[in-house]
Amino acid sequence: MTIDSNTDIGELMLANEVADFLRTTTASLYNQLSRGNEGQTIPSSIQVGRKRMWLKSDVIAWLQAQKEKTQLRMDVNQTPRPADLNKPTIRRI
Repeated sequence: MTIDSNTDIGELMLANEVADFLRTTTASLYNQLSRGNEGQTIPSSIQVGRKRMWLKSDVIAWLQAQKEKTQLRMDVNQTPRPADLNKPTIRRI
């Protein structure tokens, strides 16, 4: 993303605000950052001086992408099974 004087960067969020928004802890956020999972298990952030910050629009977009991934997985798991797999199995003793 290119930022110039005309770009509306939106609201910046600190780690505690992102953690509250995602209902997790700041320790979890920083743990995922240290593991290199940024953009995967947590939204991408920017470094501003010594602080890590997130654009609120990026956090919301990441959350929407996670929702869509979850929906795709649910759709795959609900595909109809072949008829022979739906038959009850007979257990012999």
